[in-house]
Amino acid sequence: MCGKPRKSKAAGFPRFRSSLLRNEYMVTKAFTEIDFKHQVRPGDSVDFWGKVTRWGNTSLTIELKVLAWRPESNERREVLDVKGVFVAIDPQGRKQKIIPADEDQTGVQNAGPST
Repeated sequence: MCGKPRKSKAAGFPRFRSSLLRNEYMVTKAFTEIDFKHQVRPGDSVDFWGKVTRWGNTSLTIELKVLAWRPESNERREVLDVKGVFVAIDPQGRKQKIIPADEDQTGVQNAGPST
C-alpha cells in the first residue's frame, strides 16, 4: 500500500506516510468499483496491494487488491478489487496539492546529488 497512518492531533486527521508523497494528510473521498470475489474465512491472513492509477492535482486514485491465504498452505485467492480516491489535505482539512516525494515544497523537482 502507499502509506501507513499515524495518530495526529491536527484537525483529528491521521498522518499519512508514503515513499511516493511528501503530503502528511490524505483522506478517503470514495471507494468505487468494489468487486468482492471470495469471502475471507476465520484463520485467513490477508495481503493488500495498491497501485496508483491516476495522479491529480489534489487527489490520487489507487487500485487495491486483497489476497487471502492460509499460513499452512500456499493457496492464495483474490478476495477483493476496489478503486479508491484519496485527497491530500492540510492540517486544517483544506485541499492541498499532491507533492511527489522527488519534489520539494516549492514544486521544484529534486535533481539528486550532482556527480
